[in-house]
Amino acid sequence: MVIKKTLVATLSVSLVYGSLLCGPVPLADRLQGEVYAATVPFPNKQLLDEINLLRSIMTSEELQAIKEARERMVAMRSDLSGNRDLVKPVWGKIETRKGQSESYPEVTQENVLHLVLELAFYYDQQGRGLNTVITSEKNRQIVDQLIKLGGFPGGINDVTLNDVNLIISKIKMNIINRYRSMTLSQLLRLASDPDQVYSMIEEDLQRIVNDPGLKISKLLNNLGITGKDLSDTVRLFIPEVDSERKAVLAWASVISRAWGLGQGGSGGDSGGGGVPTPSPGAPSPETPATPPSDFTGNLEGDALSISRETEGGRTLTKAIVDSGRLTEAFEAIASGEAGGNEIKIDLTKAEFPLQIELPAPPLKDAAQSEAVVRLAGNGVSYAVPAAIFARLNSANQKVVITISDVVGTARNQVHQAVQQTKANLLLPEPFDFSIRVENTNGTRSPFSDYSGIYVERTVTLPGQVNSDRSTAVSYDPVTGRLNFAPSTFTSLSDEQTQVNIRSPHDTVYTVISSEKTFKDISGHWAKKEIETLASKLIVDGTDAELYSPDTPLTRAQFTALLVRSLGIKEAGYSSRFTDVSTSDWHSGSVEAAVSAGLIEGYEDGTFRPDEPIQREQLAVMIARASRFAGRTLPATTIAEGKWDQLEDRSGVSLWAVQSVKQSLQADLLEGVQDKRFEPKEKATRAQAAVILKRLLTYLKFID
Repeated sequence: MVIKKTLVATLSVSLVYGSLLCGPVPLADRLQGEVYAATVPFPNKQLLDEINLLRSIMTSEELQAIKEARERMVAMRSDLSGNRDLVKPVWGKIETRKGQSESYPEVTQENVLHLVLELAFYYDQQGRGLNTVITSEKNRQIVDQLIKLGGFPGGINDVTLNDVNLIISKIKMNIINRYRSMTLSQLLRLASDPDQVYSMIEEDLQRIVNDPGLKISKLLNNLGITGKDLSDTVRLFIPEVDSERKAVLAWASVISRAWGLGQGGSGGDSGGGGVPTPSPGAPSPETPATPPSDFTGNLEGDALSISRETEGGRTLTKAIVDSGRLTEAFEAIASGEAGGNEIKIDLTKAEFPLQIELPAPPLKDAAQSEAVVRLAGNGVSYAVPAAIFARLNSANQKVVITISDVVGTARNQVHQAVQQTKANLLLPEPFDFSIRVENTNGTRSPFSDYSGIYVERTVTLPGQVNSDRSTAVSYDPVTGRLNFAPSTFTSLSDEQTQVNIRSPHDTVYTVISSEKTFKDISGHWAKKEIETLASKLIVDGTDAELYSPDTPLTRAQFTALLVRSLGIKEAGYSSRFTDVSTSDWHSGSVEAAVSAGLIEGYEDGTFRPDEPIQREQLAVMIARASRFAGRTLPATTIAEGKWDQLEDRSGVSLWAVQSVKQSLQADLLEGVQDKRFEPKEKATRAQAAVILKRLLTYLKFID
């Protein structure tokens, strides 16, 4: 957790300094992003994909120019004192803010330079160097103290990955908006004019500094740093590392090709006058000012081309979304003009199935933002984050999003599964939510890689429901079984209840209720939690009538429960452990849990599925599950009080200490008795039910 927070915070603090110089582009074939090894996947896969795209289109000459500039930057690390004046413009403001305070000993001029150089240029193509950077205690302390000095008392814990993604998205949108109508030759001439470059860098950076929607902007303002300070820092760096401006010109060419810039008409490129220098705050004469967006959250009218078409034997309502209007909507969201992050396409007056077709380029361009496209109609909606489309790779691709009511044989199969589960059907018609990608050659492929992102779907039920005994479920057509889907319930009126379903994959969903209980939990301290999770199809009994609450739980059993609780689909087993075979009942859960980063095996290649799970092992898996679901547990620094009260804390294995601290702070785990945690004690089936109930409530996966 500290690793992730440090990375996010370091990116936020260093992005403005480092990204405008030579940039963190890998010099080998691909940046794999294996930063966290077995801990967690790289948190910003979209950024890695963007980096890989830039690398893949570089010519050898461009690559060499950037490489030489980077080598000069790396060399500066050996003489921080001698080069510290390179960050003097920003350091002057930081120093004034710091004053005579002794609370920030790591915030020095040399360390600010060190931080910029570390993040922007010191790592290899596998990300190992970056891993070294973000796990460095020194870097963590510098970033933490710098953010605290900037008015955020939580330090690295006050900055999220979304803050980083948003600033990246806005910087990119600013560049695209400014230069989209220029020709490539105009852009290259512009990049050759230092004064003009610095003027526009200052203008763009000041726009970021003034943006009230960015946390990094508040930090910079609190420190007193302006766009000019940042631009002046860049102005000092470039002559030192790129005296002939080869790297700057290489970057102008690469970014132009990658982001579709330099595509303007040739009419403005004739003659020898060059590109006029824009006055501060005004657009270039070559680039028409972008009028304020009138997008207010909905795409409708001439933004949509609506028709009735036949597909798969059914007549559906299809809305083709205009590319320009979609781009404008994303830009309005990025600039803050939209007043939210959602683009809603409401087809309420249409009949199911409902379908929208969107061009791929605007979706991919918005993939680093928090923007969401919501298809809605007749009490059902599907909110698709743009972030899942980072891997789209063709300008000619189309994305098709569909909500379909399930009819005929498929509907009957779902109803039969509900009956076999001995549950009551609350949603009269199940719904199928799906996304596919279409290519220009007519080929279609399901879009199923959401990279662990939970996508929201909503359905509306008649009347009121008991949320403790109700849940959304997904239907598996292969097994014919229903599986728990994370879901919460909101009363809209006495006649209607909205169900919010969150899941990292698409399939058929419906909503059920049931009254599950067991003979041996009457009067048991965990009775309520066991009944709730059993009614939601998360826990089963040891047989039809018994739960065996005080029986120890095995590693395989808890793994299966955790996978089920998170709504993750089981996966085909890849024989990664010597003591788990494909025929084992738990093999699919084990594979899914490994892929999600929930579990690891032992050094001897075993998983030991039948061993009882210990409480400290359970704490680690709970912490990883929370991270996978997108909600990190509290920082360990604020959990020290509860931790210090444990008399047996020295018995907690080193690899479990952080997770135990976090789980205690989040009230997911408690001591088994006063002032004792009993880390090696076997966890029981009752304890597992209670802990899972707390986790799901914490994640807002249940009410």
